[in-house]
Amino acid sequence: MDYDIPENLRLMQDTIRRFVNKDLEPVSQKVEEEDHIPEEIVQKMRELGLFGLSIPEEYGGLGLGTFGECLVYEELTKTNACFRSRIGTSNA
Repeated sequence: MDYDIPENLRLMQDTIRRFVNKDLEPVSQKVEEEDHIPEEIVQKMRELGLFGLSIPEEYGGLGLGTFGECLVYEELTKTNACFRSRIGTSNA
């Protein structure tokens, strides 16, 4: 089934996809071996708003609904699952 993704969510999805490819995937194996996500990666996750997916924008979050959150999670899980787990504790 095809879904029409609103432009704002498509842009967000593209941003997360680029982040995964440029920043997360290159360190994925190292993170697995060291059992630690580097602080600079966590900071980039903060800057992207990944610790406040459903928090309203006026409070510093992204204000995403369930569909938007799913798009973020879908992109993040294209690499090491630890990155999804890291933000998941803040978005439950």
